[in-house]
Amino acid sequence: MKYHIALWCFLLFANFVFAQEKQLLAIPGTKYQMHAPAGFKLAVSFSGFTNDSLKASIMVSEMPTGFYNIAAGFTKEKLSSSGLKLISSDSLSIEKQKALILEVSQEVGSINYLKKILLFGDSTKTTIVNGIFPSSLPELANPILSSILSIQYNSKLDDNPMHAVNFIIDSTGSGLLLAKYQNGTLLFSRDGKIPTYSPTLIVGSSFSSQIISDKKQFALDRLKQLPGGLNAQIQSLIPVKQGNLDGFEIVSRANIYSSREEGLLYQCLLFDKNGNYYMVVGLANIEMTKNLQIFRKMTESLQPK
Repeated sequence: MKYHIALWCFLLFANFVFAQEKQLLAIPGTKYQMHAPAGFKLAVSFSGFTNDSLKASIMVSEMPTGFYNIAAGFTKEKLSSSGLKLISSDSLSIEKQKALILEVSQEVGSINYLKKILLFGDSTKTTIVNGIFPSSLPELANPILSSILSIQYNSKLDDNPMHAVNFIIDSTGSGLLLAKYQNGTLLFSRDGKIPTYSPTLIVGSSFSSQIISDKKQFALDRLKQLPGGLNAQIQSLIPVKQGNLDGFEIVSRANIYSSREEGLLYQCLLFDKNGNYYMVVGLANIEMTKNLQIFRKMTESLQPK
């Protein structure tokens, strides 16, 4: 009798574990669902999964560009020009669409990372699933690949980007329209298009927490990475405080769209107490005083969820 009870408990537990492993999780901001590798959880700052302790993640992105156009950028030569090394590339079919699975390596600082990248789509759009992990943890390769290949489309899922991000921001009365959601970032523009030459506001958050000892210098360094930011003429740099967040606002003039056209480059970084930060970037080449007021008002409405 004890044997039968033990066997029954074992089978029950095994079925429970199997059901957990096979559970499909909805990816916020998309209509896709996937299995998560053991130890991974849904990310809060981008669409996908993360295991912060292992410095590993899986990110789902959707691009309004045809599959073959995107795939053309993943050749050995083009990846090499971006500092990535193509290890392997194979064709397959996902969701009845043309697909490509690649293995790529990349040096980031002192760490060598491996990437499992899945591309699939049609003539109008492409989905990219990017799994990244340190090469020192080769045991993650198969679980991450299995997770990536488990992706399924589900038309019933909520893909509202405002529900996917880890912050709240109010665009009421701004004249800006939500144009795109990408990797935990919201992009607003006057004409509702991206890319565009109309005024644009980009709002996102850091992917993970980090120790930032000099927040002012961090903000200045981050500005240099923006369009025209390297040679931007800073007009004001002021400390800001917003609820439990504090940081720095930078207002500058920069050649955003061309070397001959100067525009407004606005950046505000807001840091929380846990090493995370929120970033608001505004770009405008017309009505710069008016757009600065709009950018500031939207920034003031930002709140962590």
